[in-house]
Amino acid sequence: ATSSSGSFNVDSYRSYPPKATTTVELSGNLASTGQTTPYVLSNITVVDGSGGTQNLKATFTQSTSNPLQWTVQVADSSNNVLGTGSLTFNADGTPASSNTPVTVTVPPPNLPSFSVKFDFGAAGSFSGVTSMGATSASQLQVLSQDGVQLGGDRAAGQLGHVGERGD
Repeated sequence: ATSSSGSFNVDSYRSYPPKATTTVELSGNLASTGQTTPYVLSNITVVDGSGGTQNLKATFTQSTSNPLQWTVQVADSSNNVLGTGSLTFNADGTPASSNTPVTVTVPPPNLPSFSVKFDFGAAGSFSGVTSMGATSASQLQVLSQDGVQLGGDRAAGQLGHVGERGD
């Protein structure tokens, strides 16, 4: 029941510790027709355990025998392949139920490796990656990633970059 004046310091509670990326969610469209070269989604930024960033790229190559089937290859900035997988779409362009996320192991220099899961969306849903026949150009982007740099906002996923066609 007495009042006193004084101060206290909350600065040490204003930041979050770094958190390595565990999931990258992609969205957009992989063309089911007209895609004659691999589609490259470059500059995918993930956060390592120290709060630093690593740049990855994903290359999507369409099957020559089935336009609704793609091979996915994820590489680091030195073009070292970190993981591969496949992506199949239903006739309506939604992801097939047989798809599984592609998980890669990222080995940052002088730090422990960490795993990142690339998620393409729920089976039968138009909210992730699709393969619609009405477009002949592919365009994907990072919808979100869950890594946090030191002091970053835990609720904000990092928006990605638009990919480009390979040569």
